[in-house]
Amino acid sequence: MLPERTKVSYEEFLSLNQADERLEYIEGEVCLLVSPSVEHQRTLLNIAFVFKSYFKRKSCEPFIAPLDLILRKEEEGVPHHVQPDIMVICDK
Repeated sequence: MLPERTKVSYEEFLSLNQADERLEYIEGEVCLLVSPSVEHQRTLLNIAFVFKSYFKRKSCEPFIAPLDLILRKEEEGVPHHVQPDIMVICDK
């Protein structure tokens, strides 16, 4: 049986010791990220290589996890704090 999920504030999430674990914060819930499979890592590396080549000499830059990305809806104010496998940042 899975434990009951509990919502926490963003401040509580930030106070957690994240040095040993990869955590995401989505809609008040803390999500523990598990290690990806070998095939997942191979695929990610291939995509990252294509992105790195494509964005060379362009203003956008690709990044791979772990790297925190904080998404905030203006009307809500509570962010989603995630670590996507790969992201492209264009607005520095």
